[in-house]
Amino acid sequence: MVSWSRAFGAAGMYVVFLIIWGVISGIFIFAGIMTAGTLIAYDPLTGLPRFNLAGAGIGLVLFLIGYVIILLGSMATLFKILSEVVAEEVQRRISFTARK
Repeated sequence: MVSWSRAFGAAGMYVVFLIIWGVISGIFIFAGIMTAGTLIAYDPLTGLPRFNLAGAGIGLVLFLIGYVIILLGSMATLFKILSEVVAEEVQRRISFTARK
């Protein structure tokens, strides 16, 4: 059985990686929200409002990229850390059984 210290160490590492993925994806999400917020722009010549659909589309794409980064990053981190913990435990049990 995996020790509590190893389990909490792996959980701590998972949280650290989640924070890193959150910061990276947060940059994309923030940029997407700020870009999508420019849906209405003012024409510099006439001063009349006009729709800026390109800005909204780019903002939506950036938001989705940020969401995919945090989703895939968190899943990949979970699988990586979980597989490392399981591999270490299997290796420890095999070496313990071989000594008997």
